[in-house]
Amino acid sequence: ESAVNYDTTYRDAPEWLDKTQKNEMYQYSAWNAFIKAGQKMEQNQEYRSAITFFKRATQVNPQNPQAYLQLSRIYTTLDSLIEIKKIAQTLFELDPKNQQVNILLGLFYFKKEDWDSSLTYYNKASDAYKQERELIINTIGKELKLDSLQKPVIAGKLIEKRNQRDLAS
Repeated sequence: ESAVNYDTTYRDAPEWLDKTQKNEMYQYSAWNAFIKAGQKMEQNQEYRSAITFFKRATQVNPQNPQAYLQLSRIYTTLDSLIEIKKIAQTLFELDPKNQQVNILLGLFYFKKEDWDSSLTYYNKASDAYKQERELIINTIGKELKLDSLQKPVIAGKLIEKRNQRDLAS
């Protein structure tokens, strides 16, 4: 309901979007309302409405990758390859190290049946994941004084929890 109110306000008085972007509290409140509304619409398979809310969230806070990731999930469901590629490019501009970019591009090329390009991007994501996992094992394992059996288990759980948190936020 609050997302609809924000959307109406931004549509009727576009200057409010600029004001919202400049105030952290309003920005978070509006962004969160749009994300929650988009998630609800997506759960109800009302994809066009979900896209509208997630796009509005990207306008409110264009630096937060979460809404782009939500959009990529919907565009994947709808087989909108051009939109998937646009989101991958946007995510790359926000954070060139974000492995979702490689995963999205892998998916994009997979759906276009360009197997070599698809494999290249999936391998890049996989290699980065392995490097991140090794870094966590080496740093946290030493700090927590974990044995060699505990290190990979803890590293995997930390990465999994972080990924769940990123999808939920």
